[in-house]
Amino acid sequence: MVDPIVVKLHGYFFIISVPARIASFSRRVVAGAGQNIMLVCHAVGLPAPNHSWRGPSGNSITASSGNRHHRLLPDGGLVLGPLKPEDAGNYSCLAENVFGRDEVTYGITVQVPPGPPHLSVAATATHSLSLQWRLPDNGGSPVTGESLNSASCNRFLGCDSIVSIATHCGLDGLRI
Repeated sequence: MVDPIVVKLHGYFFIISVPARIASFSRRVVAGAGQNIMLVCHAVGLPAPNHSWRGPSGNSITASSGNRHHRLLPDGGLVLGPLKPEDAGNYSCLAENVFGRDEVTYGITVQVPPGPPHLSVAATATHSLSLQWRLPDNGGSPVTGESLNSASCNRFLGCDSIVSIATHCGLDGLRI
C-alpha cells in the first residue's frame, strides 16, 4: 500500500488520502441502432484514480481491444457506436486508487425497427375473412399500434386501414 500524501501548510502537516469515487450515477440508456452514445465516468480521488471499463460479457474494454465500436476518452468516458443490437447489455466503469474503488454501471438497450408480422388466415366464409398475426420481435420497444392496409378493402368496401394493438381482425361484407 502507498503511504498517504503529507502536505505542510502554515507550519501544520496535513495527511491527504482521498479514496476513488465516481461522480456519475448508474442509469439505463436507450438508443437506436446506428447511433453513438457516450457513457460518462467522472472520477475523483487523491492520488488520481485509474479508470477501467467492462462490457456486457465481463471483458475489459481497452484502447487496444480492437473493437471499433468502443472508444475510450481521455477523461475516462466511453463512446459506443455506431450501435448494433449485440452492443446491448451492462457496461461498468471502475475507478480505483490505493485508498478505494468505486463503480458505476450503465444498462444499454439498443432499439431496432420491429420485424414484420407473421400474418395468417384464421377463418374464411363467403363474404368474410378473419386474419390473425403476431410480431416476431418488438425491436426493444413496446409496439403501441399496428396498421393493416388492404387494397381490396379500400377498393371494394371504401374503408380505411385498421389500426389497433390487437392480434386479429375480421373483414366482413366482402364482395367480388
